[in-house]
Amino acid sequence: MVIKAIYGGDSRKEHSAMPLEWRVIGNATAMVVDKQALVFDSDGVFRYERSLSSRLNGDCEGNPVRFNDQPTPGRCTATLIAPNMVATAGHCIAPHLCVRLDFIFGATSESMVLGSHFASSLRYSCASVEVSVSSGGQDWAVVRLDQSVPASIASPVRIAQTEVVVGMPIMGIGHPDGLPRKYTGEAQVQQVARPGTPAFRFATNLDAFVGSSGSGVFETERREMVGIIVSGQRDYDDKGCLIRYPQEQGATEDAVGDALRLRCDHALIVVATRRC
Repeated sequence: MVIKAIYGGDSRKEHSAMPLEWRVIGNATAMVVDKQALVFDSDGVFRYERSLSSRLNGDCEGNPVRFNDQPTPGRCTATLIAPNMVATAGHCIAPHLCVRLDFIFGATSESMVLGSHFASSLRYSCASVEVSVSSGGQDWAVVRLDQSVPASIASPVRIAQTEVVVGMPIMGIGHPDGLPRKYTGEAQVQQVARPGTPAFRFATNLDAFVGSSGSGVFETERREMVGIIVSGQRDYDDKGCLIRYPQEQGATEDAVGDALRLRCDHALIVVATRRC
């Protein structure tokens, strides 16, 4: 299984710490959860008890991993691209898994509190998998939700029409390690590969983890979506200790932030993979 990594310092931030313009965009991010994980009870109360600390040992320097007391119910991330459509990684969902997966908007650390009620208006089911590709170097999916997401909850992200270039400042929004929503910035595009082809991809030094697959990547000036996090280096060693990489190393490996892009209905839908 290929997993993600921290480059330099850990830049992940909580939803509440972000400026309003980023919080609005972040609202289009959904946590993908398995219904069998029993995240909510029949009354809509958040019941998931497993936290990050239950499976990790810290950073092996006597310090706990950040967010170690937060719950980790997420398996992937999805991004709203139309009122009733989300894009995610192909390995996150296949047609036969549709009935098992839910898409949770508003999944922040403030709302995912054990024993608290979670609004049913933020929880959506998979109605159908419109597209799912996980072969030939591509790994992406478009999912139709069981109902449209009202603008009062989230608006579809804006898709960039400009080309991705080396040095472009970027922000990633998703659910690393299955945690409540996190924003990761202080990163740039470090490498662009196969431009002008269906296999176009780019590499960045975004901080991301398992669970980040499907996370939207946004250029920071226009705050438009340019890619989706897909693959990268190892997060933790065999002892459960956090591995840190030099900030500039992201482009030299199977780096975090690889992305695929394709045209669909005259709009640029950005999709991506995490290879397992």
